[in-house]
Amino acid sequence: MKKILPFLFLFTITLIAFSYQTQASQSDYLPGGKNYVDYDNFSFQEGANVFSTSQPILVKPETDYVFWFSDRLMSPLFEMYFSFFNNDNEVNSGMITEQEMDYLDLGDGGAHYFTFRTGESINYFWFEIFESEVTDSSKLIDMEIQLEEGTSPTTYEEYITGSMIDTNSPYFQTSGTIISYVDQPITVAEIQSSLIAYDKIDGDVSSNITVISDGYSDFMSQIGSYEIVFSVTDLSGNETLTTVTVEVVDVLSPIFGELDSIEAVYPNVYTLEDIKGMLTANDNYDGDISSQIVMVTDNYTANASLVGEYEMSFKVSDTSGNESLHYLTVSVVDDEAPLITGQESIHIGYNMVYSESDILSSMSVIDNYDESLELIIESNNYKNNSEMIGQYNVVLSVTDSSGNTSQKTLVIHVIDQVGPLVYLDKSVIQVYSDTVLQLPDFLHLLTKTKELDGTKNYIYSTRYDNYTKHSKKAGIYSIGLTFEDEQGNILNKDFQVKVIDRGIDGIYFGQDNVEESFIKKYEDYFIYGGIGTAFIGSQILWFVITRKKKM
Repeated sequence: MKKILPFLFLFTITLIAFSYQTQASQSDYLPGGKNYVDYDNFSFQEGANVFSTSQPILVKPETDYVFWFSDRLMSPLFEMYFSFFNNDNEVNSGMITEQEMDYLDLGDGGAHYFTFRTGESINYFWFEIFESEVTDSSKLIDMEIQLEEGTSPTTYEEYITGSMIDTNSPYFQTSGTIISYVDQPITVAEIQSSLIAYDKIDGDVSSNITVISDGYSDFMSQIGSYEIVFSVTDLSGNETLTTVTVEVVDVLSPIFGELDSIEAVYPNVYTLEDIKGMLTANDNYDGDISSQIVMVTDNYTANASLVGEYEMSFKVSDTSGNESLHYLTVSVVDDEAPLITGQESIHIGYNMVYSESDILSSMSVIDNYDESLELIIESNNYKNNSEMIGQYNVVLSVTDSSGNTSQKTLVIHVIDQVGPLVYLDKSVIQVYSDTVLQLPDFLHLLTKTKELDGTKNYIYSTRYDNYTKHSKKAGIYSIGLTFEDEQGNILNKDFQVKVIDRGIDGIYFGQDNVEESFIKKYEDYFIYGGIGTAFIGSQILWFVITRKKKM
């Protein structure tokens, strides 16, 4: 019985061991008779007992064939390997043994055979026989081998050379998968022009390439996989189709906006969502993908209350997996200057001293970031004029750790707070307990009453004094002073000092219009009043003494 050998009877080892045959040049002739096997197309491997076709045999597609050979020189054990080709491309292969073949008695001997049908793309057949007992290639001459069309062996016929015909379809040398960038898509015409087709007989037939179907052009701006079918035909009408797959891809990474630094003014704190909301990202295919931004690293959040610069990093990915990384610097800054609090102005007597430490201790500094700051005096016009009645500015400043500076000006009014006095032969001075009279005050008083010459310089000394140590306590005290001018003239002066309580501080803050001291305002009245009183008193005393003498 006939046995059909299935084409899917494949062995990988056969493909590897005999793949060199696909590189051999192929015959372009069909036989002139019925036998396709030409003994001149055989080769024998001495010592290996293997003989095979030197070139694959040209066959017709979609045709029934029977392959047979006589058993006169065949041992019971032999193996046959075969392959089917489409031009140079091996399509499938197989192996068959003597036991698997059919046998037909031809009268003068038998024939081992098997049948097969070529596929629509098959145009070449190759075989190889391993025979354990054949040791001399000359013995092959007596062996009848025949490949003929049909399904059963017929009588043997030697090979007759036929006419060359073109049964080879042209083939594409370049095809497969094309990558097209979505932002710069390739056209079908460009793909077609890049294809090369070659025919065994006609040579380069690339100009005959045509488009059969186009599933790409309408989608070249959409990411995806699309197919284009091309055809090429030679002059004999043999046609080959090839499918080109176009992969439309996006390889460009998204782009972040230009924002690479932000400023956080202390004590304001940005949340992660606040910062992400400031960032933007755009993609050439997906468009605005700002909502896809994610944080990678964050050195800011934990240090949001500390002045300094901190780095954060963010990334964004498009739908194609292209990713971009972006770095952002967050600067925490303190731009608020410290605040100096304290009096704006101060009134102080010329006989009192208001030191710089007193000035500094009367002020306070408040800063929104730094806890402790040093207040300094930039300029002090009061220091060298503390005994001169007038208005003087003291400028104070403070600078925080961020370099923010504040200034404050304290206005010091130096005034005369010495109390009034009335004197006859012995001067009586009334003074408040919060005002301590110094020796220059007495000199000033005597200069005003013309008892001392204001144009001269005097040396003065104390003869007795129970006033100074009680100057803060109400009561009546005495002090005796001696004044000597440049010519040696001496004036001894005794004062009675009456100390009374004022009830009001002697230093006034924030008052620009303080009244003149009582003694200064009415000093002329006191002087002339004192002189008049002395004159009237002396007249009364003279009248009393004169009257007593007359009596």
